[in-house]
Order: sequence, then structure tokens, then C-alpha cells
Amino acid sequence: MLADVDPKVYAHHSKVFASYHHRKEDYENYYKSSLQFLAYTPASEIKAQEKRTLAIQLGMAILLGKNIYNIMELLDKEILQSLAGTEFEWLSALLNTLGRGQIREFEQAINIHSDYIARFPNILKELDQLKQKVRIINFLELLFEVDKDDRSLKFDRIAQHC
Repeated sequence: MLADVDPKVYAHHSKVFASYHHRKEDYENYYKSSLQFLAYTPASEIKAQEKRTLAIQLGMAILLGKNIYNIMELLDKEILQSLAGTEFEWLSALLNTLGRGQIREFEQAINIHSDYIARFPNILKELDQLKQKVRIINFLELLFEVDKDDRSLKFDRIAQHC
């Protein structure tokens, strides 16, 4: 990137690309572009309503995007806090358990918030894929828990953990 270009230019560029990908229902690229927008835009410069909308759209992109696994990148940002106390608080709970690879908690969140999830047929269609995704993330977390010199795991341990 050019050192003399104002970060606001990069933010605007990323926001335009995010908007384009959102319209095309290209969830993976929407997610990437939106994260870039957030990286170049201080949270204090985003209005509360825009934060909520962005948090909802990013959350939906994670749930519908088959190849989005870097969920912690979003969880580390304060934007999801904008869902607290709203009708989309369930989305934050789902993303937190999914992003951390917490299989039981994720399934509990699905059961607890099933009335809200039922309002989104696209998510209902992806529930099996999401259950696989949480297991993959759980497996990745397991890999990072073991010593870097001992990364060969027995299948029994993987099956028990994931």
C-alpha cells in the first residue's frame, strides 16, 4: 500500500467493494472487504445504526459463507457489541460459540435461539454445514493447544475432542 494515501481512502474503497459483494451475495468477499473497512475506520466514526447493520450483515455472511473460518477476527472487534439488547443478540451468541469452536455451546445456542433462527430460511438450510464448521474450528483450536513439536494427534483424541 502507498504510505501517503489517507486511510479514509482505503476505508471507502473497502466499503464500496463490500457493498458490491453484499449485493452479489458473495459472502466470503463481503466479509473480507468489510473487515478491511473496519481495519481502516475507527469505531468511533461509525454511527450506531451503521454498526448494528454491519454487525448483522457480517454475522449473516459468516453463517452463510461456506469458507469463512477466521471468525475471531470479527469477535475481536467491538462492532458485535452493537447487537446487545437488540432482536439480533442471538446472532452474537451464535457467532461467539462458533468462532471459539465450542461445539456443545453452539448447539445449545441453536436450540435456545431456534425461534429467531427460524426467521431466516437460508440459515436453516446451512445448519448441517455450520455444525461441521464449528467442529473444524474446534479441531483447529485443538491443534494450537498442543505443543508445536507434538502436532501429531491420535484419532481417538480428535474424535473425543471434536
